[in-house]
Amino acid sequence: MTRELPPQHDSSTVRHYRADGTLTVTRDEETNEHVIKSRGHDPNDKWTRRVPATRTDVEEGDKLWSIPDNWTHSYTLKPDHGSQKEIYHIPETGEDVLVSLTHPNNYLVDAWHSVKAVGVETWTAHAEVDQDALTDAITFVNDHAHEFDDGVVHFLQYVRENPREAVEGAEDVAAAHAPEAVEDWNGIPAGEFDPWRVSFRNENGVVSHPDCHHRSDVMADVRQLLAEFDVVPPSPLVSVTVR
Repeated sequence: MTRELPPQHDSSTVRHYRADGTLTVTRDEETNEHVIKSRGHDPNDKWTRRVPATRTDVEEGDKLWSIPDNWTHSYTLKPDHGSQKEIYHIPETGEDVLVSLTHPNNYLVDAWHSVKAVGVETWTAHAEVDQDALTDAITFVNDHAHEFDDGVVHFLQYVRENPREAVEGAEDVAAAHAPEAVEDWNGIPAGEFDPWRVSFRNENGVVSHPDCHHRSDVMADVRQLLAEFDVVPPSPLVSVTVR
C-alpha cells in the first residue's frame, strides 16, 4: 500500500500555506497549470482554481497565489518589520518584478502575494556629508594651517559647497559592484545597507575632487580628516528595488 505524501513533501507542490486552514498549490504537468486549493474553516474559503504555471504578462497590483514557474528568483529582501519581499526576473520579457510575500500570520483570504513593481532591477547608493562635522574639520585645519597643504582646506571647501558631486563617484561605483558583493547572501536588508559591512572597497575613497588625484598627499590628509571627524560614512549605503 502506497502512503500519500503530505503536500509540503510532495515534489509537485509549489506552495503550502497554513493559517485558518490550508492553501496548497500543486503543479499539473499535463496542462502546465498551477492548481490552487483553499481549504479554510469558512465555507467561502473552500475553493479550487487553476492558473497558468508560466506567466509573462504582469502588472503592478496583481495578486499571485503562487510564483510562476518561469520567473527566476534574484533577491530576497528582508525588512525589519512587515512582509518579506522578493525580486524575480522574467527571461522572456527581460522585466524584473518586485513581489511582497504573504505575511506568515495572514488569513487564507489574504494569502496571496502582491506585485509591487514591474520594470528594471535598480541599485542605488547613497553617502551623506555631515555638514556640521565638515565645519569642525575645516576649523581644525584653519587652526593648524601650518601643518596642512593649502589644497586640503580647498578640498574640504569644495565638499561643503558641492556635497553631492563630491560623493557621486563613490556612489556610482558602489551601486555598480553591490550585486557582486551580495551574490552569496541568503537575503539582503530591504532598506539601505553596506554590502561590504565594514569598509568601501574603492581606492578613491568616498569623496573626490575633479582636480585632486586620489593618490596625492592632499587626498591622504583629506581622507584622514574625514574619518577622524566622521564627515562621511566609511562606505556608501546601497539599496535595491524595481523601477
